[in-house]
Formats: sequence, C-alpha cells, structure tokens
Amino acid sequence: MSKQKAGISNVLIGMALALAGVAQAVPPPRTLNYQGELRTSGGSPVNGAQSIVFSLYDVASGGSALWTETDSVVVVDGRFQAELGDGNAIPEELLNRQLWLGVRVGSDSEMTPRTKLAAAPYAVRALQTMHNELRVPAEASASENGLALLAAMTVASAAGGNPFVVRLDAGTYDLGNQALVLPRGTVLQGAGKLNTTVRSTADSATVHMQSFSELADVLVFNNGAPAGNAPGGAVLVINNDSSRAEQVRISDANLWADAPGAASERKVGLLICNAQAVTIRNSYLRASGGNHARGLSVECLPLATNVQLFEVEVAADGGNTTTIGAEIIANFSLVRGLVARATPSASAAQTQLMGVFVRDSESAGRFEDVLVNAQSSTSTALPLARIFGFAIHRVQNIEIDDGQVASSGRAYAISGLDLFEVDNALVNDVQVFVSGTAAANMSESFPVVQGIAAGDSQLDLHDSHVSVGCLADNELYCNALNRGVSPARQNVGLWVRNSLLQVFAGQALTMGSEDPSLTTVLTGAGPISVLHSTLEQNSANGWALNPYTNGGAVTTHLTASHSRLVSTAAAAGPACLGASIGGDANYTFFIAHTQLIGGICNGTGTCSATTNRGFGFNPETCPPGNL
Repeated sequence: MSKQKAGISNVLIGMALALAGVAQAVPPPRTLNYQGELRTSGGSPVNGAQSIVFSLYDVASGGSALWTETDSVVVVDGRFQAELGDGNAIPEELLNRQLWLGVRVGSDSEMTPRTKLAAAPYAVRALQTMHNELRVPAEASASENGLALLAAMTVASAAGGNPFVVRLDAGTYDLGNQALVLPRGTVLQGAGKLNTTVRSTADSATVHMQSFSELADVLVFNNGAPAGNAPGGAVLVINNDSSRAEQVRISDANLWADAPGAASERKVGLLICNAQAVTIRNSYLRASGGNHARGLSVECLPLATNVQLFEVEVAADGGNTTTIGAEIIANFSLVRGLVARATPSASAAQTQLMGVFVRDSESAGRFEDVLVNAQSSTSTALPLARIFGFAIHRVQNIEIDDGQVASSGRAYAISGLDLFEVDNALVNDVQVFVSGTAAANMSESFPVVQGIAAGDSQLDLHDSHVSVGCLADNELYCNALNRGVSPARQNVGLWVRNSLLQVFAGQALTMGSEDPSLTTVLTGAGPISVLHSTLEQNSANGWALNPYTNGGAVTTHLTASHSRLVSTAAAAGPACLGASIGGDANYTFFIAHTQLIGGICNGTGTCSATTNRGFGFNPETCPPGNL
C-alpha cells in the first residue's frame, strides 16, 4: 500500500464551514467537510482504516504548512470522508485568503500538485451565532466567489427558515447559469449597490426570493437569453412550493436584466409573482432588450396584494414588441416617489411603449409623487403602435396624487394618462405633458394625440394641468381630454375641477383640415362637469369644447361653471368655443367666461337648440347662435 498516494482522487464536494450548533451562543467549530477517493497504484479501491495528514498552505508549492491535522479515516470501497478542523481547529484568519490543500497518506510523501480550494471551503467565515450570520468574501475570481455564495445558501437552508444573514464583501459573485435561491427568512446583504455585484445567465432569474427574505445593498444582474416565456430576470419573488410569498423586502439595490445579442422573449428587472406584503425601497429596476422588456412586473394569479414602492426608479428600454417601465397587476398598492421611464428600440416598429401600466385590479391603490416618462423619437420612419405615459385599464379605485406624466414621439396613439374601463379614478395635482405626432399605421386609421384618454372611465380630475402639443405633421385628432363612453357606461361621470387644460396645434390638420372637432381641449360623451377650470385651445382651427352623443346612442350633458373657455386661432378659420355633434347634446353654463381670439364661428360651431346658456353667459362673445 506504499503507492496509495497515486490513487487519491480529490473530490471536493460541498465543502463549506460546518454550522453545527448555529443557534447556540458559543462559536461553532470551523471545519471543512472533505470527501475523497483512495486507490492503490494498480487502481484497486482501498478498504480499511488509514492515517491521512491534511495540511493547508497559502502557496501552490513549497512554503510551510499553516495548519496540519492527522485524521484516522475509514475507507470503504476507496471512498472516505474527513472533517478537517475537528481535531485541530482551523484558525479563522486562514479562512480569509486563498488556500491550497496538501494530502499525505501514511508514510508516503505529500501528493502533488496540491489542491487549490475553490472559494466555497474558505469563504464562509466569521460566524456570529448569536445572530445566525455568515460572511462570503470576494477575494478569489468572480466564478469562485459565486461558488462560495451558492455554498453559503446551502448553509442558510439548514437554518430551517429561522432568520439568517449572508453578508457579501465588495466585489463580483458570478453564478454562471445558476440561480441563487434565498431560503425563507434569509437576508442577503451586500457592501453597497455600486460595490457588490451578483450576476448570472439563469433563465428564470439571478436571485429567487421567498417569504420573509430580504435583499439589500447589492447589484443583481442577469444577461441570459431565456427560451420561451422564462422571465430572464434579475430578481424573482416566488415561493418554490407554490404557496403565497409574503413579507419580502428589497432596499438600496440595483436590479438589471439585459438581453444579449440574440433576442430574448422577456427581460424583467424584478418579477413579483403570487405574493403579498412586498416592499421595495430606494432601488433601481431596469430591463433592456428582449421582445418584452419590463423594469418591474407584478403579475400571476392570484393577484399580488400590498405591494409598496418607496423612492424607486424603474426603467425599460429596447423591447422589440412592448417596453414598459412598470407593469402592476395588484390590489392595495402604495407607490410613493416612483420614477418610471420607457424608451423603445431604435429599430422597433409597432411597439407599445408605456411608463407605467396598471391593470386588472379591483382596488389598485394609491400613487404619490410620481414622475413618469414614455419617450420616442418624433422622426421615426415607422410609427410606434402606442405611447402611453401612465396607462390604467380595467381597474377600480385608483388615486394619483402629486406627479408629472409625460409622453412624446410618433405613434398611432399618444396619451399622457390612458384610462380604459376604470371606476373611481382620482387624479389630483398632476401635470400631464404630451407632444408628438399621431400617424396612421397599417392596422389603425384614426391616429390621436391626447393628454388624457378617459374612455369609458369614471374620472375626477382636479388641481391639475394638462398640456398637449401636436407637431406639424400630425395627421388627425389632437385633444387635451378625450372621453368616449359606450351606451352601457353612459352614466359614468367625468369631473374637471380647478384645472388648466391646453391644446397647442401649430398647423392646419392634414386630414379633414376644415373640421375643428379634430383639435379640441375637451371632447366626450356622457355626463361631464367643468368647475373653476380653464379650457384653452390654440390652433388654426379647433374648439375648446366638443361634447358628442355617439350618433344619439349616448345621452350627453356638459356643465361648465365658474370656468373660462378660450379659443385662439392662428388665422381666420373655424375656431370656436364649442359645438354639439349629433344635435342632441346639452350645455349648461353658469357664470362662465368665454373668449374668442382671432377666429370666426361658422356653421360647424353652431350649438344645438337644447343649449342652456345659463346665468352669466355672454351670448355675444361669438356671433349669435354660436358659442
């Protein structure tokens, strides 16, 4: 057996610091679990008791052993296991550096070459058992650091869901194509989101978070190319057992998913699935590329609840089909201090671009102090399908308080706020700025630029400013607020209070240039109330008001009280204060001030016979019979 040294196969499987007694108040033994294979020089497996000397060095050859231990091991069919450090504790300071393991069997000389220990054996160190935490340094290569981090999560799993903290040094931890799964109750704490990076190419996400887990002070990056509908995300919040994830926290983190050269189906900075009580603070979420890019995506059934964002910035760019800063399908959300941006791929056509998209929620929640921007080039050869700053579809009970929403570019439809089948939407102290060109595309032929599209929705707008600028090659409609109502929802109300609505169209429209209804501050059907507000249109042809009835299918009554209607024409043309398409819409004006500058009111501006001019209305502002 003198040649046993030639037959040892160093198999380092799952080497990590043992955590025996992590719940105790005394330091646990600093041990390395070592598994190997022992064969004779002829290749036959060894059996029986053997004496093996293990030594640790900080050099690959030569030098002096920094630690030595002799273990008596039992070899069965060539395989054995030893707990290094069990008899002679490994000094903690040794675990802070790169190490090589020397092995000597019996009286033989030490095997060569020595085995370089991957990051996992020495990186898990500095245990503080009173707090159940461990530290993973970043002193080796990025891939070795990644192996150490994966090993640390194996250790954390042994805590059985009890609170456990894994601390990372400044540096890079590369997981390859693996995902890092945070066990329940685990905190992953970096050394700063500009200093600590965890990255992978995993199809699902670089980091999976489960109930009661936390992520802080770290950059998480994913640049994989997932197949099918895999999210290719930086972080995924979901429980492995399909139960509802709860009490998940992310703070001071950068989460970025980037598509490589080959197009991916999806890229998501943060995906939240079947979760409740998720809180994100002071973080940056970004997705770049893929067919569908989302900085933040809250989806999956059952709906997420109690999702809270505080001082979070989300960004999406370069999606080939859809690019959305934040898509939220959740109940009882609270979003404060959100910054959301969306920019399309330079070559993409027919793309849907949205800063924020809230949809399919029974009680969507409250958004405070938001800054939203969806921006594309106005010189794009092929128009995008839609550009929406803040889209809200099929939602009940949503409030936006204090913010700014902007949309710009060239598309079939451009809106600052886009509402569809929304019940009880309250928009307060919000500035909406829209500029661009509406252009017909191959599938849709009625392009529109609008500040707020409130179709079929119940909207209360107050203390807000909506400004719309339609550029020189705009092809059709230009509105500050457009509200279309189907007969089934004709009793849904629209209120405009203490607000300023403006339209600036610098040209005679290229389609239907003699129809002033194409440029209108407020156009819509159903019950509409304007109180203490100013509606101002500035164009060669247009109206301040244009209530309509969908060809008589909808009962429309517009009330303007204590308000100003201003129509300024750049040249003599059919600029007027208001009109009634369909012949059966009602006006009621009460102490309303009207002003017509530089234009005329022709037959297209004639009010219907059912107009009730009301007290304080000046019928001589326009020619008799017209508003």
